[in-house]
Amino acid sequence: MISRRFSLLSMIVLICMILIGLTQTAPLNKRQEVAAFADFNTGILNKKRSNSVVGLFTFSNTPDNKCRVIGQFYDGLESPNIKDYTLQIVKMNGDLVFDLTKTFTNGKVSVHMSGTTSYQHNFNLNELSLETVMDNLMIVKNKDNKIGETLIESLK
Repeated sequence: MISRRFSLLSMIVLICMILIGLTQTAPLNKRQEVAAFADFNTGILNKKRSNSVVGLFTFSNTPDNKCRVIGQFYDGLESPNIKDYTLQIVKMNGDLVFDLTKTFTNGKVSVHMSGTTSYQHNFNLNELSLETVMDNLMIVKNKDNKIGETLIESLK
């Protein structure tokens, strides 16, 4: 009698475990999102010059195969004319990787009280991607005078 109850209970537990196992979904293989940032608050020139820019830019690949660049300068821009500035990504040896100037100075960003309004642009991955920007330098110039430089670092 006890053996029969134990067998019945064991069968019920086994059936429940099988049903639970069948109804659970397999874990999704989620794409690990990686981002990179250019932090002008602790940039290379910020330690050497008191008038270097202060700001932050982030780079992230989006699910629709774009590289989204979002950023803003908070201080250190002397000219009120956004067209006076160039914004570039260069290798450590100075070779140009990508020039952000055209999208940065296209009229959507403006200078207010030595900082800028926010900047956002989505680039095609064949133009710009995390792989092309990481471990390179982001440089901002005012009329060809370098006023800010920082390493683009990975966030993981």
